[in-house]
Amino acid sequence: MNKIVFVSPNINKDGAEKSLIALQVYLNSKGISTLVVIPKNGLIEELLIKDNVDYIVHHFVGSVNFGRGKKLFRGIVKKYINIFSSFQLAYKLKKKGISVVAVHSNTITTDFGHYLASRLNTHHFWHIREFGKLDFNFDFELGMDYMAKITKKAAKIICNSNAVKNYYSKYFETSKLVTVYNGVKPSVDVDIQKESGLFKMLLIGRLSKEKGQKEAILACSRLLKSGRDNFLLNLYGTGKDLEYLKDLIKSLHLEEKIILKGYSDKIEINKYDVGLMCSPFEAFGRVTVEYMFAGLPVIGKNAGGTPEIINKDTGILYSDEDSLYKAMSLLYDNQDLRKEMGYKANERAIEVFSENKYCENILKVYKEIIEL
Repeated sequence: MNKIVFVSPNINKDGAEKSLIALQVYLNSKGISTLVVIPKNGLIEELLIKDNVDYIVHHFVGSVNFGRGKKLFRGIVKKYINIFSSFQLAYKLKKKGISVVAVHSNTITTDFGHYLASRLNTHHFWHIREFGKLDFNFDFELGMDYMAKITKKAAKIICNSNAVKNYYSKYFETSKLVTVYNGVKPSVDVDIQKESGLFKMLLIGRLSKEKGQKEAILACSRLLKSGRDNFLLNLYGTGKDLEYLKDLIKSLHLEEKIILKGYSDKIEINKYDVGLMCSPFEAFGRVTVEYMFAGLPVIGKNAGGTPEIINKDTGILYSDEDSLYKAMSLLYDNQDLRKEMGYKANERAIEVFSENKYCENILKVYKEIIEL
């Protein structure tokens, strides 16, 4: 029995996991058998079970730490845990008569997939969905030189944006790097013809400086001072900056204009007029694409992967607080422009960022290396 084995260190229901599940369903529909390996039980199992995806729980560990820098001893311990664990899993798979044609690591945050592929003498595909230090403040336990060394043995290194590809090209072999944009499944129906006197904006993301909520709040303060007072900004997410952002909103007397909504997985995006993406280090921007699928124009930071998603027809790129305020003002004043951009945003999302397009492109990468 031939299979592609997928290694998922993340066990939640976030973007990386959703992309992983979509790929399993697509490959299985093409007659390609897959197996997902997760290190422990978690929320991802709800998605795996729902879509009848074959998976096993097998212990392995991550190869990064958050905010503590390079940790040599800790990294060596983790490395040998994964080496030993890869021997165990390789033995189990062989005993069951499973022939593994490739191993695909769903993120770069663990080296377990590398060692598993080595044990099985098969191809290994890395998937990079983050900058690392810039967006999630993590470091590789054994340093970037170690990662550069082991990625040399990869068949391909799949990046979710050209921005990520360019970032890692400083460290990894450029011939192995390839860009495949994430695929997104629309979460709501498109509703571009909404009629509302209230100008409603939306920003989704964990509450931290990496996501840029402060910049959005300051721009809203200027919007109010300019006399454009018929607006609302809802901030969805939780995180370490919650109290700081509460205090900032209060100090600017914006309590009735900016609402901290907390976490929700059932946001009616199509009820808003504009989506905001204020992160300066967004590797791809799944939320940006969700805005576009819902027919929203996007005001996005001209940094990271965001400029690859939105363009002058589908939204507005900004560079600082002043240009963000001007972009908000322009769309506040011009409902027809909002609708026109919303239509084109929806069209671009369907054409470029659908789950099916993503899966087709991943399969093309596989077929360059292996016969399926």
